[in-house]
Amino acid sequence: MDQIYHLNGFQTKVSFTSAIDLSDIQHPIIVADKKVRPSLEKLMVGSIDKYPVFWLDATEENKSPDILKDIFRFMNRHQAHRSSTVVGIGGGITTDIAGFIGATYKRGCRLQLVPTSFVGMIDASLGGKAAINFDGIKNCVGGFYPAEKVLICQRFLDTLPLAVMQEGWAEAIKMALISASPLLELIRQKPLNIPTILREAVDVKMSICEVDLHDRGQRRLLNFGHTFAHVIEGLSEYSVHHGTAVGVGMRIANALSVERGLLLPSAAEEIGRLLDDFNIPQTLSVCPRERILAKGEAILQQDKKNVGQITLILLRSIQQGEVVEDVDAATILRHLTDYIAQ
Repeated sequence: MDQIYHLNGFQTKVSFTSAIDLSDIQHPIIVADKKVRPSLEKLMVGSIDKYPVFWLDATEENKSPDILKDIFRFMNRHQAHRSSTVVGIGGGITTDIAGFIGATYKRGCRLQLVPTSFVGMIDASLGGKAAINFDGIKNCVGGFYPAEKVLICQRFLDTLPLAVMQEGWAEAIKMALISASPLLELIRQKPLNIPTILREAVDVKMSICEVDLHDRGQRRLLNFGHTFAHVIEGLSEYSVHHGTAVGVGMRIANALSVERGLLLPSAAEEIGRLLDDFNIPQTLSVCPRERILAKGEAILQQDKKNVGQITLILLRSIQQGEVVEDVDAATILRHLTDYIAQ
């Protein structure tokens, strides 16, 4: 059953499907991660070759102004217009780029997204964030442009390596911990009911975005673990993937929540056990302590959540997140060194 969400004048239909059918789209222009082509060809209704497709090498390095120019030229060659539909097919990098193209080409054309990763299905493709990296700063340039439709095909998950699935579980656990919902109990149950978890995680994310599209209030809770994760990713030059960094970032946020007297140690231990159940790393060997201290603060200051001071999301209890704006950089870097120093 489709679910329709309303986001500040935008409407997004989330459809759960067993195959990808784009035949009802008038004048589609596809932006797809070239790595998903084999899976896409198996799951597509009809042939992908009948559509204009820009095959993207979806890396953080390519999530840049240069790739936008190439795609804009591709759009021009195929005579795209405002009624054309950009269809982004891939993980979070691809859907971010496709969203940026959809928001800006001809001042905005139509947009549909087909996430192919676990993280993409429950997070990256939902809520309208579209951005590229600039001057080494992740998601530095972008905006909010929700897709008209998000097609979620669980069968893509059958093709993913275990490590990529673990990234998705980190994001699912994040959403389960920040606010009250049935998602936490679903994640705790064994065996895991993936279709139900997908639907509930989508609903948690979109329900938050419905009340705060532009990330100024409740939506900031979705960044639990992310402030630390962005530093980890930056210091590792993106060799540590986003979901892994978020998982370790949540562990660091738990420790800081306990240190500040917000979270009971027993609750932090319970969260730690949950992360362990999904093989989320406890620590990472990213770089020397000296590099963390020398480079970490500059990365912290570029965090998009900041409003004049560093903003963190901590936990007051399980399923109760809190926005905190009075933690200094030195404290954050001290905790980072405990978890990621070589």
